[in-house]
Amino acid sequence: MLISDENISLKDGTGIKISQYETPAPELSNTIIPFLIHKGPSWLSDIRNRLNGEYPESTDRFFLASMDGKPVSHLWLTTSKENRTIGLLGHIFTSEKHRGRGISSVLLEAAHSYFFNAGGKILILQTSNPVAWKYYSSRGYITLFGDTSKNETAMMYKEAKTGDFNKLIELEKDAYWVERRNLLTGDLPALEFLYCIADDKPITIKNGLHGVLSGYETEGIFGELFKKDAVTEKPVYLNKVEAGTNMLRSVITVRKRTLSIERISDIDFFILPGFEKGFYELAEETFAELENFPQLILEHKGFDNEKFRILKDFGFKKVREEENYYLYRGEMINASVYRKKLP
Repeated sequence: MLISDENISLKDGTGIKISQYETPAPELSNTIIPFLIHKGPSWLSDIRNRLNGEYPESTDRFFLASMDGKPVSHLWLTTSKENRTIGLLGHIFTSEKHRGRGISSVLLEAAHSYFFNAGGKILILQTSNPVAWKYYSSRGYITLFGDTSKNETAMMYKEAKTGDFNKLIELEKDAYWVERRNLLTGDLPALEFLYCIADDKPITIKNGLHGVLSGYETEGIFGELFKKDAVTEKPVYLNKVEAGTNMLRSVITVRKRTLSIERISDIDFFILPGFEKGFYELAEETFAELENFPQLILEHKGFDNEKFRILKDFGFKKVREEENYYLYRGEMINASVYRKKLP
């Protein structure tokens, strides 16, 4: 659905059209998909799903700059339909021959205006490009972690008002309601925000098709978290969250292995610091739900000692250590493996 069209002139006098679309907008697929073809199949599949309106809990807005009827720059912004406090920017791209003309700045300002005027508080994005990092920094984005000069992906955020980041976390302690439920497609911005602040190091998640990814690189596989096994029709993933007033307090994910002789599922979790009590209750509910699958074995592979402590509280036992499993800050490190067999 087209929201607005605006014809503007760049500093060099060139005319350009800025369009904003809110999904569903399937007519955009033939324009945006070829323009972002470098993103790869998983990301393109996610974009197509959003354009088709297949994520009903998400509000997705696509910002497109075109010249002579052809796209030259693009930006995507997503929020939860129920809670627009946290937003996520992605797929920010300008064709090479049109860079340096201020086009992306126009799109970025349009996205800022839309998000913050609607009551948004925290807008997050990621970049691995040092030039882009400098560009976003000059526009008020603060780096959570990641150094692009060291080939790391930087996670960045912009506040509606200075101090909103810390205020949001403090307000969560006095949240007037909390619910434990399944992950929703609209939770992506809050999920990535949780990944960012749950730890001071890049978070890793495991995905069957993509190997080990950074937690804040989930946008391209997010739709797959809701897929079902083609044969059994059962979910490939179980994703449970504790949701507060504005944020996700914790998430626990169980992923069935598609290639495994044993009945093993990978388990991982992230907790907003200070909200461990609610996570323990969430985990107990998850384990109770999983008891419907006799002889299921849960396995966690990682290097986080705090996670290991929590796993031990739930009866997980260390079974082995795998050498040179993770590439972490330029070095290969070992991973410890913990298992729990359900009744």
